[in-house]
Order: sequence, then structure tokens, then C-alpha cells
Amino acid sequence: MYHIKNDRRARKSAELICLGLMACLEEKNFDEITVSDIQRASSVSRSTFYRSFDTLPDVLSLLCDQGFEEIFSGSYAPAREMPLKEKVFSYWFEHSRILVELVRIHRTDIFLNSFRKTALGLESLRFLAADPARYDYFVSMIVGGDGGRAGDLGGARRDRVPGGGPQRHPRRV
Repeated sequence: MYHIKNDRRARKSAELICLGLMACLEEKNFDEITVSDIQRASSVSRSTFYRSFDTLPDVLSLLCDQGFEEIFSGSYAPAREMPLKEKVFSYWFEHSRILVELVRIHRTDIFLNSFRKTALGLESLRFLAADPARYDYFVSMIVGGDGGRAGDLGGARRDRVPGGGPQRHPRRV
């Protein structure tokens, strides 16, 4: 878990640690990186690291949280007018190194938990919180289950087959 206090110095330290991690990822895989490596790359002391983060994966968790916050808040500049699904893919394509490392260390749960936490914090998506099945369906739409459309959240359904094309009705003879 990460613990970033709401003051300028703590936020700046966390930012330096995240940048240090990203710099280290240019040279090594995540599972080869140590706190000392991040300390050297970020010029932040070991005690400052542990004041903000419990473990190294917590830095990835913060990066995921920040990514989804940027996407859902509308501040992700290249994607302001894109449908939600395209925003998500565009952002994470640009930041794919984080995803690669999450998969490599078998911690995709960090990504999904970050998505859940951020998405359910939005007023427009609160209806997902009450129904885990609806949340899972929403996530599947975001990650590729709707044939390329950003899903209609609770809106009208279209007749579609799993492959994404229009449903074909058998010809009657």
C-alpha cells in the first residue's frame, strides 16, 4: 500500500520515486529492481521511500491509480474526445511498460484493483458497485468484449454476436 500525504514535498517525493522506477525499468525487469536502485535513480532516501510505500509493487499501484485517474478525469489530453474504451487503450499503450511488468510479475490484480477503485469512485459509474456481475461485464467491455465499441453503460442493447458483427438471423425458406 502507498501512503502519500497531501503536501507538496510528499507528492514530489512520490513523483521522483515513480520516475526513478520508470528509469530503472529502462535497464532492468521489475523483479530485478531493488529499493536501492530506485533510491539511486530518484535521489530519494530509503526512509522517504518507506514513508510513502510499503513495497516496490506499491509504486506500480500508484502509477496505475494515477493512470486511471487521468483517463477518467478527462485530463488525458490525446484522448479528450475518444470513447472510454479507446482512452483506456490509448493511455495504456503509451504506458505499456507498466503493464508488461505487471504481467511479468503476475500482479495484474494491481491493474484491475486500480481500475475498480477509480471507476467506482466516479458518480457516473457508481451503479457498478452494487452488482459485481455488472462490474465484470463492464470490465470485459473495456478490455475487448464488445466488438470495438465503448459500451452503452446501462443503455439500450444492440443485437450483437460475440465476434462483434451484427447478429444474423437465419433465412426462412
